[in-house]
Order: sequence, then structure tokens, then C-alpha cells
Amino acid sequence: MKNIKIKSITLLLITCMLLLMNVSCKDDNDNAISYKVTVVSNGGTNFAPIYVKAGQCIPLNKLYPAPIIDDGGTFDTWCGDTSLSKVFDFTTPITKDTTLYARFSYVTHTVTFVMNGAPDVQSVQVRDGRTLTVDNPTYSGHTFVYWYMDKAFTQPYNMNNPIKDDLTLYARWAAPSPSSWFTIDGNGTLVGCTPPAGTETVVVPDGVKAIGQWMVLANGITSVKEFILPESVESIGTGAFKDSQIVSFIMPSKVKELNTWTFVGCNQLKSFLFAPNSHFEKLVSDDGNNSVIGASALTSIIFPPSFQYFGKYTMVGCTSLKTMTLERSESAVTFYSYLQGGGVWLWGGYFPEKIRVPAKVKDAFIAGMKQVMQEYELGKMSAITETY
Repeated sequence: MKNIKIKSITLLLITCMLLLMNVSCKDDNDNAISYKVTVVSNGGTNFAPIYVKAGQCIPLNKLYPAPIIDDGGTFDTWCGDTSLSKVFDFTTPITKDTTLYARFSYVTHTVTFVMNGAPDVQSVQVRDGRTLTVDNPTYSGHTFVYWYMDKAFTQPYNMNNPIKDDLTLYARWAAPSPSSWFTIDGNGTLVGCTPPAGTETVVVPDGVKAIGQWMVLANGITSVKEFILPESVESIGTGAFKDSQIVSFIMPSKVKELNTWTFVGCNQLKSFLFAPNSHFEKLVSDDGNNSVIGASALTSIIFPPSFQYFGKYTMVGCTSLKTMTLERSESAVTFYSYLQGGGVWLWGGYFPEKIRVPAKVKDAFIAGMKQVMQEYELGKMSAITETY
């Protein structure tokens, strides 16, 4: 009987010890050190922090599904560094607070620059659908004109175009024109320009802030086919290039508006481009219903995202225009002046084949026309308006 009691007591003690050991282990497990894993999705889907016990690995189910980003990227992997060069090893036990960084892959295109004698510019990779940003290059003794898509410099490149393929751009340079050709007043306005007869290209010197009114006509310029303006130009006076023989024109980025008569009678003008980062906003009308751009050979024109306002009759004379593109997507371009009773008649009685506007503003663009146009003009304008 005594032995039985001793065995029972011994069994009870062993059981208690096992229970105590189990509780102790459970407490130790519950109190184990945990580390915080911060997840940086780099613009993709956000993740909450993950807490991992010391010595354990990050559970992959906490990172499912993979992050999604809305800029065209595809999730690639998780990295352990901000430069995204070190792929994280998920078999690594966690022994400290850790940060994961999402890495995305993108379709890219190579833009190559042909410098035509100037110092080389390295090619760049541009994400599919993005636009190119590049500084104007320099070349001692030369003036940079623009980037072109062809060797003959007939196709200036629109820097607002989304890039969809590899691209080669050609730098065009021009020799500076002699300072003796120019008369510049104390306000930086070019009031006189006297190139020799037969001169086809005039490079206006850097520092000129304005082109004077009626500049071409006032100076009797008859042979010049191109005026290359510096980025310092902020305004162009009324009628400045009226009846000139120019065949192409690049609008400096600081110019915000054009007044009537400025490009009227420019019947050789075939290329009209706005420089990158343009601030151009407005074609200004007048009470006489005179035009601003009247170029009978111009077949297309692209107004930059900054452009907001058309005045009535401001493109009369563009009788060969096929396509007008409005790049503004922030809000619809509007017609700020119109005839009493309705009517803008941007090209007089002429209409191009198409007006291209961003899809998100088409309805607002047509709604704006309804407020200032009568039925016939509205019907014609609405019918040629399409989205891109």
C-alpha cells in the first residue's frame, strides 16, 4: 500500500513538472523577440508591416498578391536595398528590423543622338509611353537649332510625343549671324534686322527679349527663309513676320501669346513648332476679325499642353490645314472671343479634316463650342473632332 502511494505521488510530481515545462515553453514562445519588416512598394500596392519572430523567415503569403503599379510597370522581385540591385533571399532568417523594396520592370526604348560634329551625347533609355527630356547641347562657335528625326532636318521632333520605339535624333547647328545685322533697343527688343540680300537663315542673338512689330516688313526682308530665335525671346510683336518667306518656325518656350497679323501671308510656311516646355497660351483676336496665323502651305499644327484660348478668326488663311492637334489634357481648350449671336470661324469658312484632342476633354471641348457657335459651324467642328 505504501509503495502504491509513493508511485502515485511520484507520478503526480512528474505530471506537474511536465505541465510546468509546457507552460514555460509556451511563455517563452509567446515572448520571443519579433522584428518589423517594412514593405516599400515604390508606387505599387501598399502593404502593412510584417512582424516576424527572431530566427524565422518572412512568410511569402504576407506578400501576396504581388504589388500592382499603374505606370505600365510589371512587378519583378523584392530587393533589400534602395538601389534595387540586391534581390532579397527569403530563406534568410530575420534577426533585425528589415525593409523590402519592390522592383518593377519596364519596356524601354533607346534614344540615340547624332551630334553632327558636336561633342557626343550618350544614348538614353526611355520608358514606353513616356516623353523624352534632354538638355540642349552646346558646340563652340555654333548655335543649337533643334533636334530632328531625319538627316536632312525636315522633320523637327515634337518632345511631347510618347516614345513607342527606338529613336534616332539629329542635332542641327547654325552659324551665328553677325552682330552688325541687328539693332536691339535698351529693352532687348529687336527693332532692326538687315541681312545681306540672298540671306536665307538669320540667327537672332541670345539675349533678345522681344521681336518688334512689323519687323520683316519694316526692314524690307525678302529672302530669309528661317529666323532662328533664342530661348530668351518672351514676346513677338504684332505683324512681326507678316508676308515673310519663312518655311519653318520654332516658337521659343517663353512666348505666351500671339497677336493678329503676326504670321499672316506666310505662304511658304510648312512647319510650325512649339519648343519644349512651352508656355504658349493664346491666339489673340481683334475687333477687325484679323488672323494671327495665315499660312496657306501649313498642313498640320500641334498646340502644346499650355495652350488654352482661341480667338475668333485667328487662323484664317490656313487653307491647306489637314490636322490640328491640341495637347492640353488638364482642361479643354476654349474659344474666348466670338461673334455676337455666335460664331468663331477659326479658319473663316474653311475646316480641316480633323481636330485631335485628348479623350478625357473631348466632351468639355464640344460643350464649350456649343456656347459660342451656331448650328452649322458647331456641326462641322463637332464632326471633325476626334480623340487620341
